[in-house]
Amino acid sequence: MDVTPRVIQWPQPYQNQLAITINNNQQTGRASTNLPQAPQIAIPATGTATGFQFSFNQVVVPVGQSNVISAYRVYRNTQNLFISANLVHTFINNPSQKGPITFTDTITQSTGAQYFYWVTSVDSYGQESLPNSAQSAAAIGSIGSTPFSISGIMTYTSTTSSITWSWTWLVINLADGTTTSVPNNSQAITGLSANTTYFFYPYWDEPTQTLEWIAGGTGTPAYAQSAATPALFAQQNYRNRVALSNGGMSAHTPSSGSGSGSGSNGGGGGGHNIF
Repeated sequence: MDVTPRVIQWPQPYQNQLAITINNNQQTGRASTNLPQAPQIAIPATGTATGFQFSFNQVVVPVGQSNVISAYRVYRNTQNLFISANLVHTFINNPSQKGPITFTDTITQSTGAQYFYWVTSVDSYGQESLPNSAQSAAAIGSIGSTPFSISGIMTYTSTTSSITWSWTWLVINLADGTTTSVPNNSQAITGLSANTTYFFYPYWDEPTQTLEWIAGGTGTPAYAQSAATPALFAQQNYRNRVALSNGGMSAHTPSSGSGSGSGSNGGGGGGHNIF
């Protein structure tokens, strides 16, 4: 029997190794490294009598990429935490559909409820986009009821280049039954154009207990908006905000001299025009 010791020699590093090609991408021979974009919100979330609704734009994949959009996913949570959000709906991409996609979430017994929503896109390789920024809105309650009401008076005076809003006796009745009195005060906006109608979107900010205004328009501060738009109104209805109008208050600068206007603020689920 041959018992001669044998020496086993391991191959040198990388010796006799074969190149490996992974073909996940039919065109490039590799998985696409370009994650799909998150859908952009077309109409922000608003509360309805039975739940919530919002619309988002479809994602267009840049020319030259091999991945295409196959679906959109909607997530929901009771907190602003995507990590624990629940998948509540999947839209299978329909290439023939044009324009934004509308999502309606029907939630029973939703009076005063607050939810956060996110949307992602999924491509043909199963890659999911990052979620878009969280949206939130409060349900306006069951049919026939309102989560809050507002009473009081807002008036304005104007010059050819400014509008000053003043409010007195504003009281907000919140959904939990508590009442908040808004201190009498005023807000001046300068640097405006003469003989022009402007719109304003005030809201009550519950955490700071102050009356605030949607910005991004013209004037100083930039509270004067050129038009009444659903998107601007929707910004009043985010978490911990109480809308004071349902389409924007309007005020007009005169072509010369001065002007004024007033209105009584009535109650309403989503707010009420106060001009």
